[in-house]
Amino acid sequence: MNDDFLHQIRVDPPAPFLGELKAKLDGQDIPRQDIRRISLRTLAILILLGGTGAAINLMVGRGLLPWGGHQLSAASTAASSHPNSYVAKPVEPQSPRSESTKNTSLSTPDWGALPSDIRHIAMAESSTVSLSAKPRDDWELATQLLKAAKAGDRDAQYRLFAVIDDCETLLDYYFTREGTPLTFEEGVEKAANESMKRQANEAFPRCHRFREHNVALELGSAGYWLDTATQSGHPLAQAVTARKILESDARNNAVPLVSNPKGLSITIPSGAPPNPRAVDLLRAAVKSLDPNVLEIIGDEQTELHGSRLDETVDRVAWIYVACQRGLDCSATSRWALYCKPKCDISTPEGILMYRSFGEWPAVQQRARELNAKLDAGKWDELGLGP
Repeated sequence: MNDDFLHQIRVDPPAPFLGELKAKLDGQDIPRQDIRRISLRTLAILILLGGTGAAINLMVGRGLLPWGGHQLSAASTAASSHPNSYVAKPVEPQSPRSESTKNTSLSTPDWGALPSDIRHIAMAESSTVSLSAKPRDDWELATQLLKAAKAGDRDAQYRLFAVIDDCETLLDYYFTREGTPLTFEEGVEKAANESMKRQANEAFPRCHRFREHNVALELGSAGYWLDTATQSGHPLAQAVTARKILESDARNNAVPLVSNPKGLSITIPSGAPPNPRAVDLLRAAVKSLDPNVLEIIGDEQTELHGSRLDETVDRVAWIYVACQRGLDCSATSRWALYCKPKCDISTPEGILMYRSFGEWPAVQQRARELNAKLDAGKWDELGLGP
């Protein structure tokens, strides 16, 4: 065993956690993030190799599965002290290699800030956004989608859910403190790091009009449109609903392992079988071969099967298949975000090889098997449930 190996299995706390910790020390108020489960196998390995400190480090590192929004070109307006007024002042990022942007008015999404249960948000909007200099107005987009959604268009129903959920989440996360709306400047200042400041800077111009309306009354709630799109058979809506069910069950059923009065805790899966409705939804959604659906299936391997020896192989294999079928696995994707300097982010293989913890040959073999079964339509052989 050498230092390089130990370095590879070491997981640094994500930037949002460090920002939250610093803010707490400074007496600021930043929302606490949900803590994800880690597998028994991973926990045992880390305790043997690095002690409880390494295990806690991994828990923190997996506490956020990143999410982000599209970059936009926001026109400046006159500033005021009213929470709905803003000046879209450019935030100069440090431009780390995993967060570079394309030379268009919209960039590849930056997947670095919010909890995993809302990462779907950016997926639904790219086909509806014009690459123009005019700032995007998501309230206007939502009102345009409403008519088609009411008429039964399942794509419009899912997009409407995503837009509402996106803006409400961003406004609550960055521009609200203890129920009180913040100004644009206050929200950007509240963001913990440069990546998050950029997200806040980009989000407010397109979402601030949601503050001026009764969203549930005028558009319907995000949950309503997700349920409607799911019932209409939209594959990504089915997968997102399944994920919400699985992760809610996992949180409710998780077995506490370590906790302290300050809120730090580690849990392990209970081993309970997955919710049958969630499994049925994923089995229906996978037939679309939508790479975003395949990614969700990969993410939910622990929730679907519990902790087991092949968990890492199956998770990374599903993600690899999703990459091969069109998922963004580029150097600016969320999968490249926390790669170490030695990680080759120039290809999906380099990114996922780093995440396979020495199991890359097995991941490749499992990905070939999954691709063959997907191409043959052997849905019952994909291992989506007990």
